[in-house]
Amino acid sequence: MLYEDEIINIIEQAIEDTKCLQVQTVDNNLIHIFSHRLLYLEGYLSLVGENCSDRCLIYLALNEIKDIKINATSKYLPNYSTIEVNDFLSAIRAVGGHEERLVLKIYANEEVDINPEYHFFGKPYATSNSSGDSIWGASIEVSDYIYEWLLSLKGKVEILDPESVKRGLLSYCERKLKRDEEFKKAS
Repeated sequence: MLYEDEIINIIEQAIEDTKCLQVQTVDNNLIHIFSHRLLYLEGYLSLVGENCSDRCLIYLALNEIKDIKINATSKYLPNYSTIEVNDFLSAIRAVGGHEERLVLKIYANEEVDINPEYHFFGKPYATSNSSGDSIWGASIEVSDYIYEWLLSLKGKVEILDPESVKRGLLSYCERKLKRDEEFKKAS
């Protein structure tokens, strides 16, 4: 079984080289996938791509992958555009009910990375107010990974909406602090 970082490196290389992957799942299925994206979906870092056999969009959580290899000889031409893949991701989130509309105020003169690695922001929108602050909104999948990203923006942004994300971030910080304290005691 490969480590997650090995799987990530192989997928990222396949995306960069526009090559297909040969994926063996933990239940021993063999799937040939043309990779489009690597992102968090339904709580897991997942490979999103086209099944090279039936040419349909699929996603597969990395923890379901037993083995993965780049198929260097494949000449597969992708069937779906970036817009169609994004529509697929939005539909998965709509069905799963994990999506929220996040609205942030980005303080004037602050540099903020609004494209964190492995995240999909649906329907992003940005505008500015009269004091030079930016207002940014996007549909997100609420998860610990989003909370970690928001925590990294501490002091640069304010969560305007929704209240559930504010409460979730506070809960995440409390859990993280408790884990850190338990780790220090165990050391």
